[in-house]
Amino acid sequence: MPLPFEQTPLWLRTLTCESPDPHEAARRRLRTAYLEFRSAVEPLAGEISRSLPMFTDHSVAHADALWDTASLVCGDVVPINPAEAFVLGGAFLLHDLGMGLASYRGGTVALEKDPQFDDLYAMARTRLRRGDPFADAGAVDRDAREQTIADLLRLRHAEQAERLVTTAFRTSDGEPFYLLGDPVLRHTFGSIIGRLARSHWSDVSELQGFEVPLGSCVEHPPTWEVDPLKLACVLRLADITQIDHRRASTYLHAFRQPAGTSRDHWYFQERLTRPRVDGDRLVYTSSRPFGRDEAAAWWLAYDSVRGIDNELRRVDALCADLSRPRFAVRSVAGADSPERLAVSICTATSPRSRCGS
Repeated sequence: MPLPFEQTPLWLRTLTCESPDPHEAARRRLRTAYLEFRSAVEPLAGEISRSLPMFTDHSVAHADALWDTASLVCGDVVPINPAEAFVLGGAFLLHDLGMGLASYRGGTVALEKDPQFDDLYAMARTRLRRGDPFADAGAVDRDAREQTIADLLRLRHAEQAERLVTTAFRTSDGEPFYLLGDPVLRHTFGSIIGRLARSHWSDVSELQGFEVPLGSCVEHPPTWEVDPLKLACVLRLADITQIDHRRASTYLHAFRQPAGTSRDHWYFQERLTRPRVDGDRLVYTSSRPFGRDEAAAWWLAYDSVRGIDNELRRVDALCADLSRPRFAVRSVAGADSPERLAVSICTATSPRSRCGS
């Protein structure tokens, strides 16, 4: 039975065999290699929740969902060939893997050697002692260490993601293996997949470093060139726009019981339905209104929507300045004011006729 991402428009038009398909063998190899890549990544992505349990979902399901949001932002106006889809999918799989401690060969020992560890640790200890001056010293040290590891995982996850496609892991028998098992595709595309995965954490202004297209793999048709700049834009837009219920399912929310700001992230993402496209704007809607006691979560949703809108507009400006195809989605409805966003992401004071409740 096909997985949900295999039914998305982007997957169907790139890595599903056409009929007739003059490049069936090359397309099938990419498709098979991607599915094997995904299978290898799945358990490693599952480890992220052990390292950062308060974060919303970063499992392979998040990577799968990016095929859907990428389909929305690209629409029919941004052409992507099978080789580009494979590279983009690889970046989907890798981009958050560095948030799991299991992705580091030395585990906590490796992170404790980070140049920023001592400073972050000292700040965490100070913060905890101010919060509870009478706390047990040993408990403070343990909590500070845990917080420092979590901070470093977030700070370093993008650069760690770049390394993982060429990292040799070992089975319990000592046998080496790679996340991307196909050696030809790894040698051809591994470097650019890693660089793209890292780029999602960079500023839009830094993407021009990807401006030079890559020639096609010698086993592929000449037209299957790879445009890294286009793919870097797709990755960041697909990732930042994926803030709906799939990131914070009701049951997962109940089991993890996040607190503080993390709780507000879970609350608002749990409420958001799959975004839809209206003209050249992305529209977010809520499954039910936010109550008065959930105001902090609503305002966090508003800040997130404004951030998404800003990123869409900056990418659109970059594409226009470089005479590149512009994406189907260029802004977010309601990002310009809280009152306008409350029309679709409803609050307890929104008119009931607008909220469908």
